[in-house]
Amino acid sequence: MPIKKICNKAACNSLINVGDKYCDKHKDQGQIDKRERNRHYDKYQRDQKSKQFYNSKEWKLLREKIKLKFNGLCLKCLENKKIKVGVIADHIIPIKVDWSLRLVESNIDFLCVECHNAKTAEDKKIYGLD
Repeated sequence: MPIKKICNKAACNSLINVGDKYCDKHKDQGQIDKRERNRHYDKYQRDQKSKQFYNSKEWKLLREKIKLKFNGLCLKCLENKKIKVGVIADHIIPIKVDWSLRLVESNIDFLCVECHNAKTAEDKKIYGLD
């Protein structure tokens, strides 16, 4: 019998599979939580210079160019002989480290969420970023 756990939604006692976060009734909660985390990050943590840059026409065009260049696939997964959709254009050398490389195409990879999170954690260790 598969192992079950309780839905992550407060006060919901529905049992779900271990790999899931929410029951069918609250499955949209994950997207709501993600939007809220992003909104909080943008408001309280992301510096205004970076926020303006990521909303700029130049960045959006370059991001789309990178996505098309790599057929929308995660580069790190491809290196490991896996095929996974990429969703994040990531600066190889973070813009907090070298602002001048922010629009340099060769400084940008296209990654899936998992690979981006791993790279961000690595960048924090290497460059002491928060």
